[in-house]
Amino acid sequence: MATLPESPDWVAVYQLEEGDPVVGGVPNEATGAGMDNIPHLHLAKRTAWLKVHVDDLKTKVAGLMQAVVEASTTVAGIVRLNNTLTSTSQAQALTAAQGKVLQDTKAPLASPGLTGVPTAPTAATGTDTGQLATTAFVQNQIAASVPDATEANAGKVRLASAAQIAAGTAGALAVTAARLAPLLAEKAGLDSPALAGSPTAPTPAQASNNDRLATTAFVRAALDAALVAATTSVAGIVRLYDGLNSTSSVMALTAAQGKVLQDTKADLASPTFTGAPTAPTPNVAADNERIANTSWVRTLLATVVVPATTAVAGIVRLHNSLGSTAVDQALTAAQGKVLQDTKAPIASPSFTGMPMAPTTGPSNNSDTLATTGWVRRFVLPPGCVAAFATSAPPGGWLRCNGAAISRTNYADLFAAIGTTFGNGDGSTTFNLPDLRGEFVRGWDNGRGADAGRSFGSLQVQADNRILTFETARNPPDEQPVGSQNIPMDGTWSGWRTSGRGPDGDDVCIRFRTNANTEVRPSNVALLYCIKF
Repeated sequence: MATLPESPDWVAVYQLEEGDPVVGGVPNEATGAGMDNIPHLHLAKRTAWLKVHVDDLKTKVAGLMQAVVEASTTVAGIVRLNNTLTSTSQAQALTAAQGKVLQDTKAPLASPGLTGVPTAPTAATGTDTGQLATTAFVQNQIAASVPDATEANAGKVRLASAAQIAAGTAGALAVTAARLAPLLAEKAGLDSPALAGSPTAPTPAQASNNDRLATTAFVRAALDAALVAATTSVAGIVRLYDGLNSTSSVMALTAAQGKVLQDTKADLASPTFTGAPTAPTPNVAADNERIANTSWVRTLLATVVVPATTAVAGIVRLHNSLGSTAVDQALTAAQGKVLQDTKAPIASPSFTGMPMAPTTGPSNNSDTLATTGWVRRFVLPPGCVAAFATSAPPGGWLRCNGAAISRTNYADLFAAIGTTFGNGDGSTTFNLPDLRGEFVRGWDNGRGADAGRSFGSLQVQADNRILTFETARNPPDEQPVGSQNIPMDGTWSGWRTSGRGPDGDDVCIRFRTNANTEVRPSNVALLYCIKF
């Protein structure tokens, strides 16, 4: 038993007829030898032909698989989805479900509405930017903007305690009216004081004639010198007056009237006022020991503690909503919680719903988010042609049927292929490639294997007919030697003399071709579509 001499050719399989003799051996189609093995030979050739083409397809598919790599932070490619927020993988993409989690639980970058008790790093005192102001920043800024009051500088002041007042250590502190009242009750006023108990004072010299207190010793010495009636210019004895409405300049107030003054007037030293005391309003620039009334304090605070703006640090009003466009108000903690609950963090956000992002350029190879537009435009860019095992195109694809479509509605595809496959109506439409019933051939592009072809051009079929001939001796319609047209419809041509045999008979030949109108391999009809 021997093997058939197969070759990788696609040939028609010979059908054994009922009248064919049973002939084994090496098949020879020309002579009919080994006729029973001719169909097997045809099948063997087809099998060898298929193996050649399958091996070629394997090689091409292997090349394609090398081109499709897994995506990473530096290489674009296919990516695996991850449906958690705990992964540290840099080679996986978050699912839309996890995106919704981030959308539902995180704050947006633009106008976030925070809730709960949001916190943030405290900016350095003096910062004047868009950074969030914490309560610590406000307190520090107020402390820096309004310094502590001293004897030399105006500023904010603390109230002294009773112990500090008693110890005399309240030099930089203020005394409330309530704490000052009992102290003043123990003091005498400068204007007509009413002293009690056994007050003492240094005794002036006898020649003294000023506003110094006169002690009993001074008086007695003076009386001894001259018991004259006292006047405003002469020291002497004086008459008492028990009232406060006299204009006399030669009488002295009684001790009772002195008590009235003590009880109703404030001490010069650390006075404790009651009721609603008033005082002249100093100049706002005053920086001395004058009493500051409420009007002066408000005016000063208006110049020192000003409302905060984007350019000036100061006091700020809270706003309890996310709909305000005010630039001089701060969000409440409640709105901070809203932002915390509804917006995504910058670090590892988990978006929900249908998050949107700007579509980056085709050469971007970084950690920028890849939108569906980027994937559709650059992973499978407009103009990409593929065969689909479906009778209708998938989303984002159009049939390659030569149709005229809108240049506006399919602007990306028009930008990619232009009018290569047809000018449409010349202004608003353009044509798709028409691949119905066509094989696709690689563009020669200067190689020379298919010279003269322009990109996107249609090439009609070229007949590759099989020529069959037969010979005979002295056929009845023998013709002289000469040229002979070969019919293209599969019929025989006329006979032509090809030589003379040893017996003197003419040997003639005639020809015919197969009647096929095209040459094609076995094929499967799929739907060619183009990406838009």
